[in-house]
Amino acid sequence: QLNINFLYFYLKTSQFIRQIDILITGSAQPNFGPSHLATVVMPVPSLELQKKIASGLNGKTTAASLAQQSIQQELDTIEALPASLLRKAFKGEL
Repeated sequence: QLNINFLYFYLKTSQFIRQIDILITGSAQPNFGPSHLATVVMPVPSLELQKKIASGLNGKTTAASLAQQSIQQELDTIEALPASLLRKAFKGEL
C-alpha cells in the first residue's frame, strides 16, 4: 500500500526528479510517458512508517511556512520604516 501524503513528498525529492530527468528522452520536444514512469525506483517502507514520515514532513513544512510568513511580515515592516521616518522628518517630529 502507498500513503498519498508519502507519495506527495516523495515526488518532490531530488532522487525522484533526478530519475525523471534521466528518463526524459528527446531534446526539442521532451518525451515522458507511462512506460518511463514504470521504470522509476521508489522506496516503499511499511504503511505505518510512510504515515510517520509524511506526518513529520508535513509538520516541518508547516513550521517552515509559518517562519517564512513571519520573516516576510518583518521585511514588510522594515521596508515601511524608512517612509515613516521620512514623513516624521519632514513634519519636524524627529
